[in-house]
Amino acid sequence: MKEDYIFFERFIKTTRANGMHLNLQLIGVSSKFSTTLKDRFEKFVSKRKIQVRDVTKLTPDFSSLKQLISDRESEYFYVEFPDLRTAKGRSKCKMLHVSGQNDRGIAPQIGREFVCGLLDLYDRINWRRCTMENEHEEKLTLALKENMLKSSVNF
Repeated sequence: MKEDYIFFERFIKTTRANGMHLNLQLIGVSSKFSTTLKDRFEKFVSKRKIQVRDVTKLTPDFSSLKQLISDRESEYFYVEFPDLRTAKGRSKCKMLHVSGQNDRGIAPQIGREFVCGLLDLYDRINWRRCTMENEHEEKLTLALKENMLKSSVNF
């Protein structure tokens, strides 16, 4: 099975003084979703009344993301996934949501919710219930790593 990858970054503040939590996720998904990921993600955030902006043209690389977040205290959710193939190769779509002062914050499992909905695996949204034998987990990890190295998408 050919795979593509969805990358999420979520930053939230915690109740501890100067506390923060940064969560990064890289998830392999079948390349059959590649042409519909942007549309599906936009529908997903629209249903949740989350405003995202397409920052694909504004962020030539991941390190430039911090320039788009004006308030260092703001919570944010960032996602990258493969988009359509072009004459120059595979393009990436990059979306960003920055919480405002009137927002309720960012759902802790927003990335998992999107991917589990995409894959019709709703029972796996709660990560605590996603256990498997270590040997099986190691095999899946090695297969994902191998597929990433072969992938034409550079994350």
